Amino acid sequence: MNSLRTLLQALAFAALAMAATVVPDSPAAAQRPSTEMCPAPISTCRNAAGRDACPVGYVCTCVPSCPNCRDCATRVCVAGPTPECQTACDCSPGLGCFDGQCIAGFAPVFCCDAGPCPQGQQCQHRDGEMDRCSRNCDRVLDKATSKIDRVVRMAQRCRSDDECVRVDTWTACQGTCGAWVNDRYAPLVRRVVGYVDRRICDDYEGCPFAAPRCAAEEGVCRAGRCTGELRAVPQPNDRE
Repeated sequence: MNSLRTLLQALAFAALAMAATVVPDSPAAAQRPSTEMCPAPISTCRNAAGRDACPVGYVCTCVPSCPNCRDCATRVCVAGPTPECQTACDCSPGLGCFDGQCIAGFAPVFCCDAGPCPQGQQCQHRDGEMDRCSRNCDRVLDKATSKIDRVVRMAQRCRSDDECVRVDTWTACQGTCGAWVNDRYAPLVRRVVGYVDRRICDDYEGCPFAAPRCAAEEGVCRAGRCTGELRAVPQPNDRE
């Protein structure tokens, strides 16, 4: 009887020992990273050519299949750090814009569209194009006039003479007699002229300046566009 009781106690202790060694839901087991083989990641930030195509300001990054997994189940676009600059024109003179940061490189980089820009030095335009600093007055003048002429053409559409008003287009690059535009778009034209005067003609200092002689005109709508016509001079009555 005693031997049977001893045998049963030994079996009970053995069962308890086995249960203590197998804990399927223990925290330690849950924290161990997965070592299973995962399929190739599905990318939501790639174009048809298979290249990352996230919008400006976003980067493509991996997303694991679970919080503790080390795989790359999906690649998605997420907001990246705000860039400090886009071109050298956003940095202090001499600093270049590299990966959104203003950094001093092997050679100084200046803004081609605003001073200072020492002649012969490497520079970058606001549209990203690289160039060399120069006193090219014709280039600056052409750039200024083309921007103003383009917005004036867009603002000249009209239906009647009453819609046409004269807008001052005088800048530090060149004197003008103004332009006749639709009164509705006059504020837009003035803003563009102000921008050109501040940002482009600032580099025109020291270049030849010309201004025309202007005749008295009145705004009229001809063929659906505002234009200026010389004012009629009253003629004396021959019968008087």
